Amino acid sequence: MITLHARTKADGYTHPARWEYIKVAKQELSIPVCGNGDITTPQAARDMLEQTGCDHLMIGRQAARDPLIFHKIRATSPLDETTLLLQGLETFFFWIQKRGNPLGSIKQLASFLLTNEPELKKSYLTTSFENAKHAEEKLISLIVNRLTANL
Repeated sequence: MITLHARTKADGYTHPARWEYIKVAKQELSIPVCGNGDITTPQAARDMLEQTGCDHLMIGRQAARDPLIFHKIRATSPLDETTLLLQGLETFFFWIQKRGNPLGSIKQLASFLLTNEPELKKSYLTTSFENAKHAEEKLISLIVNRLTANL
């Protein structure tokens, strides 16, 4: 991979990054290209990807100004946040199922995730599940239903 910061030393930070250079590099190279320069908002990140065709983004100064920029870029729509949450839950459940008795940890997670839904939380935590897998499936179903109801 190569990262291209499309500004010259003489430009300093006074001239806009020349994204067209990144586009040319992407067209000419057979390796992944990472674009850098003037990515200050989620929209700028999308614009660079669209305009240059680059494979990855590198963010420098804006990350120091706004450490949440990466989260903002990934979470540009509620669906993206849902996908990220479900991927995180999948990873959690994968590792938690390796424990001897994962049900307690699953209920602890449910208690946290359902904090703002007291009735739902009470109902879930007082349910007797056949096994940890059943508790996992029920929790995922509740979360997906709640998230999609808010779209």
